[in-house]
Amino acid sequence: MLKFITGRTKAIYYSIKGAFHLVKTEHSIQAQLFISLFFVLAGFYFNLSNIEWLFVVLAISLVLTAESLNSAIEKVADFKRYCCRCCFFCISFCFCSNLRNIHS
Repeated sequence: MLKFITGRTKAIYYSIKGAFHLVKTEHSIQAQLFISLFFVLAGFYFNLSNIEWLFVVLAISLVLTAESLNSAIEKVADFKRYCCRCCFFCISFCFCSNLRNIHS
């Protein structure tokens, strides 16, 4: 059981580390994060409902996941490993969507 927990902890560590590396090195991800920040601020301005926030977070997560997969495919074509970075955005969407259900 301890080996399983250690393995999962390492996987989470590497996915978070990879996501930060992706944000630091990929200009397309930086642009998408800037645009998503604009939409989040607009969401606060327009006082979105919980369901509307769910769709905003879903859309942002899908765009970031697609950009991450695109970067991963580009790097694999260049014989580099960047595959697990997109997992961080998928996991963060699932986590955020479950937080909305917990507080409802």
